[in-house]
Amino acid sequence: MMHWELIRRSLLRGCRGHASILSRPCCSQNHEKVRVRFAPSPTGYLHLGGLRTALYNYLFARSKKGDFILRVEDTDQTRLVPDSLSHLQEMLEWTGLSPDEGPYKQSERLDIYHENMKTLLENGSCYHCFCTPQRLDLLRRNALRNKESPRYDNRCRSLTEAQVKENIDKGLRFVVRLKMQPNSEPYKDLVLGNTLYDVGSVEGDPVMIKADGFPTYHFANVVDDHLMRISHVLRGQEWLMSTHKHMLLYKAFGWEPPTYAHLPLVLNKDGRTKLSKRFGNNTFVSHFKEIGIYPDALLNFLTFCGSGFEDNQQIMTLPEMVDKFCLEKVSSHSAILDLDLLPGVNQGHLIKRFDDDHDRDNVVHELQKEVEKAFNVRSLNKAFLVRILELRKNHITKVGDLATPEYTYLWLRPSLQPEDLNAITSQTVDIISRVSSYFDQEYCETKSADDLNTDLKVIYQDFSSDVRWPSFMKVIRVCLSSKEQGPSIVDMVTMLGQEEVCHRLKAAHDVLTKR
Repeated sequence: MMHWELIRRSLLRGCRGHASILSRPCCSQNHEKVRVRFAPSPTGYLHLGGLRTALYNYLFARSKKGDFILRVEDTDQTRLVPDSLSHLQEMLEWTGLSPDEGPYKQSERLDIYHENMKTLLENGSCYHCFCTPQRLDLLRRNALRNKESPRYDNRCRSLTEAQVKENIDKGLRFVVRLKMQPNSEPYKDLVLGNTLYDVGSVEGDPVMIKADGFPTYHFANVVDDHLMRISHVLRGQEWLMSTHKHMLLYKAFGWEPPTYAHLPLVLNKDGRTKLSKRFGNNTFVSHFKEIGIYPDALLNFLTFCGSGFEDNQQIMTLPEMVDKFCLEKVSSHSAILDLDLLPGVNQGHLIKRFDDDHDRDNVVHELQKEVEKAFNVRSLNKAFLVRILELRKNHITKVGDLATPEYTYLWLRPSLQPEDLNAITSQTVDIISRVSSYFDQEYCETKSADDLNTDLKVIYQDFSSDVRWPSFMKVIRVCLSSKEQGPSIVDMVTMLGQEEVCHRLKAAHDVLTKR
């Protein structure tokens, strides 16, 4: 079990060497090659905010021919979700954001953190703190009572080396804290420009190593970024305040920090609340995979929240995003994530894929699978599928829309009973005979929608004294789809084609005449 004894062993007696290059500090932080990392905590499933961070790191790395690294920051063992890492990797693979290295798990690098902590204890930048949870809670409650921000009072800073050794020998639990220094220096953020937050003047000394032996986010983050030779850190602005602590850690180690770029906050449609996985399943990446959103469409949509491109709202594939990405064009203002825009973006990608000669067959295959799953219809004619997609691509937002009940008539021929048709009008048989003759002998598929409507109105004139126009059209609709309401006759005829229309009209006529 991980507890203070592990810290005592590693900090007082030292750690043995490691074979991995990632355990050895660089001689200098020479950033000749761009190296970025996506470093989520496995405390839940990947949501849109996390995917946006992964995407921008990936785009920056690929645009600079650099490395994209996956690191798992799992030092908070109390919040781990067992299958979140496998889910994360699955979603990154689905979206095409496959890392060049990793995943590196911080929970497997504890000796590395303890070894590096020895440096800060020896140079006086960190110290052991033996304050009990009860004392810390009392400090917090007193601060709140006085309407002050809770902060540690740095009491254990003044302990002598002998006092520290005595407490450790007694078996007292401890944490290791960083001595915060006032008058922080500003740093240049690639998105926000010069940034300054004098964290040492407003906060108490933060914990670097917890009593259970695990490092805090701040300490592990800095050590790993240095040892993994991370050149640029791209992350959300919610981490902005943490960066100033990290800069103090780099200074304590004598290391050169990476270059930071804090991405704009992602807000919900209300423009006030921050996007969060706590808002429900519809922010999880897996949700969008399940409902048929293309991965490139989802990524493209996320670029609307932060830009990074000359044209902020254009339909782009992932390779096109890489080619056009420019970090200098990332916005510093909070961005609203309007999910109502996503269907339109997905439609744009559907059209782009279908119009691409190399990708069209894949879209046709997707439609075939959707229809087989929904209606158990197999051996569909490819030319028919292509025609349906060509005619409906501007009316649907994803391929699966064509396998919904609205489009059942495309895939299943009507199963009609005489009463279905006779209930519409007493002239049903005559209407079917006349319309069937028209489609068999007069209609051609080059006719426009207006011409077809005109021809049907001419036919209707023969029945107008006894039949209302809606009833006339209903007869045709039921023959073609078995539905009394639905798409226009022109749309059905255009999609089904002349041969199928004639077949269905003849079948309806046979039902009525019992042939």
